Amino acid sequence: MAVFSGAWLRRGLKMSSPMSVKEVLQSLVDDNMVDCERVGSSNYYWAFPSKALHARKRKLDELEKQVLCTVQRTAGPLTFWLF
Repeated sequence: MAVFSGAWLRRGLKMSSPMSVKEVLQSLVDDNMVDCERVGSSNYYWAFPSKALHARKRKLDELEKQVLCTVQRTAGPLTFWLF
């Protein structure tokens, strides 16, 4: 895991304007892909690799549950055999 300040990211990333870096960071924070914390007058950004894995697992579990509910509603209870 690495932690970066907003100012460091704006200097380190060569984008067309400083505002575009801020917009990209805000989009990542809004999508829960990156965490942000304000410390003093600076914003710090970080992401745990395991957070993305857990988010994908939760989404997969949710989709599997939706599929199972849909199958049960349309075809009645089914028996799944594992070989």
